Amino acid sequence: MLTEQPTMTTLFDQLGLESSDDAIERFFERYHLEAEEDVSEADFLSFEQRLALARMRDEDAEWAELVDTMEQLLHRH
Repeated sequence: MLTEQPTMTTLFDQLGLESSDDAIERFFERYHLEAEEDVSEADFLSFEQRLALARMRDEDAEWAELVDTMEQLLHRH
């Protein structure tokens, strides 16, 4: 169980992605999802990253909200 609410930084850390504020901003500038595409299907993520996101969303309410936020940000750009 987490002692703190997960953040976008901790999500990127969990996925093995660079997690500085600038790196996260560049990620959302560079990558985008189609209107109906789920983040767990994103071809710019590895199989392991997509699986981790799917599991976070399905199994852990604290992470699920953050995964949803990530997906929303990828749809906006």
